[in-house]
Amino acid sequence: MLTLEDHMEGIVNIFHQYSVLTGDPETLTKNEMRMLITRELANTIKKYCGEMQGKGENTKDQETVDKIIQELDDDADLLINFDKFLDWVAFVLVSRNRKL
Repeated sequence: MLTLEDHMEGIVNIFHQYSVLTGDPETLTKNEMRMLITRELANTIKKYCGEMQGKGENTKDQETVDKIIQELDDDADLLINFDKFLDWVAFVLVSRNRKL
């Protein structure tokens, strides 16, 4: 059985699995974040975080993913550090918990 510690390590590992693809391994580029969302969280985002976008759009849709990334990249540097990523993961988890 997986422990909370295992899941936390998994979140860190997923971040770095995508962040090392290009550039700085401590940040996700817009394209890395797009890949992470569409490959790892498509169903979760569609089901639980529709209110973030207003209507539960499909994360395979480029515009929807761009909206999510734009909200995460509040300083417009086109990079998402681990803190921003983790804040977003927490938002997704809180949203999911509310839907249970």
